[in-house]
Amino acid sequence: MEPKMRYLVIACTLMICACGQPERVYDRDYYKAHADEAKSVLEKCASGDMSGDNCTNARSGLSSAKAQAAYDKYKDK
Repeated sequence: MEPKMRYLVIACTLMICACGQPERVYDRDYYKAHADEAKSVLEKCASGDMSGDNCTNARSGLSSAKAQAAYDKYKDK
């Protein structure tokens, strides 16, 4: 392999590796069960450090967890 081609292959490999792993997206039920993490994600979303499906799912999961807690509290009275 020519030296120029070798450097090109190495450069392309490094660029691909530098992109990193994609952010893992958790569903609404995960955030419903992990309210503290949902709050943390929503803080990141509000500050602009995070966006996308995790923000939507965290908001929905936290809302669902709060509704379930309110229902449980009402039911126990």
